[in-house]
Amino acid sequence: MNWVLTMMVASFGLNMISSTPCLEIPLCHFLFICIGLLIHFVLGIDIGFRRTKKFLRESITLGILIGVLDFIIQRFIFYKPRVFATYYSLIWYIFQMWFLIGFAEEIMFRGVIQTELMKTLPQDVKILGLNFKRGTLLAAIIFGLTHIINIFTIANAYFVISQVISAVIFGLIVGYFYQETRSLIPAIIIHNLANGIASIAYIL
Repeated sequence: MNWVLTMMVASFGLNMISSTPCLEIPLCHFLFICIGLLIHFVLGIDIGFRRTKKFLRESITLGILIGVLDFIIQRFIFYKPRVFATYYSLIWYIFQMWFLIGFAEEIMFRGVIQTELMKTLPQDVKILGLNFKRGTLLAAIIFGLTHIINIFTIANAYFVISQVISAVIFGLIVGYFYQETRSLIPAIIIHNLANGIASIAYIL
C-alpha cells in the first residue's frame, strides 16, 4: 500500500509540473506509462494488460456519448479559443487527446492505483444499483481531485470545479468497467473517445 500512496503523491506532483505553461510536452503522462510498464513487467504485478471482449460495445457507445456531451459543454458553455501556432502543435494536440492522455491516465489511475486500492478496500458500496468496490470509489475521487491542478492553466474556476466533479463521475464509470473486467482496454477506449471527440470543439 505504501508504494501506491507514493504513486498518488507523485501523480499530483507530476501533473503540477506538466501543467505549467512552459512545458508543452505532458511529462507526467509519459512517466505514468513508464511507471506502469515497470510495475507490470519488472515487479510482475498485474495492472490490467490483458485482452477482453467484455463491455467493448458498451465502451465505444459510452465513449462517444461522453465525448459528445463534453463537446457541447466545452464548445457552448466554457469555450475558449485555442490557437495552434504550427501544424505540428495541432497534430501533437490531436495525438494527446485521442491517444496519449487516456492511455497513460488509465494505466496509472486504474491499472496501478485502483488495482491496489481494490485489494486494500474490497468491500462493496452500492451506487445506482451497481456494486462498486470501495477501492474503485476512492480511485475515482483521487482521479477527480488531480484535475484541481488545472486551475493553474485555466482561468475559469467554474470550469475547473465542474471538471473535478465530472472527472470523479467519469472515474467511477471507467473504474467500474475495469473492476468488472480487470482489463484496461474498455477504460482506455472510453477515455480516448471521450477526450478525442471533446477536443474537436477546439479544432473546428
